[in-house]
Amino acid sequence: MDIQPFEMRLKESPAHVMSIEEEPDGNPLYHDILQYVKHQKYPECAAENDKRVIRRMSMV
Repeated sequence: MDIQPFEMRLKESPAHVMSIEEEPDGNPLYHDILQYVKHQKYPECAAENDKRVIRRMSMV
């Protein structure tokens, strides 16, 4: 049995900061949830999974 080595590196900033990307529409991350709470409407391009996530996030 061979054990494969792995490489570890220290980063200057936390990993969650590096994974955040800018929203393509320029709105904040919570924009779709806020619109659902206010108007009970989903974004036009929302898939069924997106709609489920928006519903769940609006209940919190």
